[in-house]
Amino acid sequence: AAFLAAVGGWSERNSRNHLRDRLIAYLCLEGLRPGKIVRLDMRHLYEVTTGTGQQVYEVRAPDDHENVGHQYTLEVLTSAALREYLPKRRKPAEGVHLVIIGEGGQGIISEYPNKIVQQIAATSSVLAQRTPPVTADALAHTGYWDTPPAG
Repeated sequence: AAFLAAVGGWSERNSRNHLRDRLIAYLCLEGLRPGKIVRLDMRHLYEVTTGTGQQVYEVRAPDDHENVGHQYTLEVLTSAALREYLPKRRKPAEGVHLVIIGEGGQGIISEYPNKIVQQIAATSSVLAQRTPPVTADALAHTGYWDTPPAG
């Protein structure tokens, strides 16, 4: 709950790329590890309607050999963050099909999600001093609804 509150408070005051950063945090909570987040591909991004009529996204993260990889159906909250990010997404360089775009239209490095998660966690008085610190991998392992044990 503390991390979700911190993500919800992350805004343009914290980062000019706040929409991208929030999406990265939500993707971690979906169970995607940093190496998968940086490989999410626009060519494998599909908006679908759930049985309850909600619009969500299905995404895939191809591996190094361009195999399409595991399909993830994103939660409503993450889908909303993706929908908000896409119109503001940087223009990718020629031939770049990644969802998450960094400086120069290239993809981000796999260390970036962890840096963002730690920066977001640092804004929370509950999480800032946590030992061990909140990491992107820890979020990916615990997800939206699990509570990690205190260290």
